[in-house]
Amino acid sequence: MATHGYCLAEAYVLRRLHNDKLKRMDEEKAEMMMMMMISK
Repeated sequence: MATHGYCLAEAYVLRRLHNDKLKRMDEEKAEMMMMMMISK
């Protein structure tokens, strides 16, 4: 049986992973935009 603290920790980790993924996607998007601007 899971404890309440475990659920909170799991939610924290999932949120952290999701935020890291969004941050990486934003960085990749910015890099692509920069490459497009340079190549013009």
